[in-house]
Amino acid sequence: MPAGADLTVRVDDLLAVEIDVKVVPAEAIAQAFPDLVRHRRGFLLLEWIRQAEQDAPKPMQGFAGFLRQDLDAVTAGLTLPWSSGAVEGNVNRVKTLKRAMYGRASFSLLRTRILKCGVARAGQFLRTLPAGVAHLPVQRRSRSSGVPASD
Repeated sequence: MPAGADLTVRVDDLLAVEIDVKVVPAEAIAQAFPDLVRHRRGFLLLEWIRQAEQDAPKPMQGFAGFLRQDLDAVTAGLTLPWSSGAVEGNVNRVKTLKRAMYGRASFSLLRTRILKCGVARAGQFLRTLPAGVAHLPVQRRSRSSGVPASD
């Protein structure tokens, strides 16, 4: 084996070791973030941001910087049990319907489709509730005035 080939192998081995040294901390930092989210460990977020800003690659440092800009809200999101997921899902559904019907139909048809889908989803939800769960009474409204109908 020529002497130059042996030197090339050694340089490649050294580069591989250098890459591993950089990748291992970034991988550990990246794997720690989903753990913070899944287990609601918002109290560890600031430490995660500091570590990401010091040891992570540029894209992850940028992500950590964005989290730092709104630290109170992100910490609350990772700590508190409340979620706006249901509201966001409905907003997404309405926007999808609106986008699909753009330029094709009137506002009244769009309104009907949105309300019809909402009622269908509510019925689907009620069917998934366990037996014996008390349901809230549905308040009917008269068609003409919009005020609750008397029984």
